[in-house]
Amino acid sequence: MIGSYLVETMQSGHAVVSLDMSDPEHPHEVSRIILGPDDAPHWIAVEPGGDRLVLTGVGALSTHVLFATINRATGELKLDSQSIDFTRSWPDGWKGSAIPHGAIFSNE
Repeated sequence: MIGSYLVETMQSGHAVVSLDMSDPEHPHEVSRIILGPDDAPHWIAVEPGGDRLVLTGVGALSTHVLFATINRATGELKLDSQSIDFTRSWPDGWKGSAIPHGAIFSNE
């Protein structure tokens, strides 16, 4: 929960949604980020005390990390243009993809 909003990944819908849970018996969607048809988001984490989200997944997202923001007052989600692509060369000379499974923010 982020304030009164529940943010969920939807693998089959290739999306991330924000649900207003201020009335738990009548939750309703307030925002949705539609991703590409090959993107299946799985893991989502929120920055402690902040408004940034980090997303990982499977399919086309298996080697990428996406970022988004949430407006804590309205639940509106926005996809950030910043991302991390793990299909690259690495400092030790190894070439290949890394597959991030989960991601978190840290204050350290």
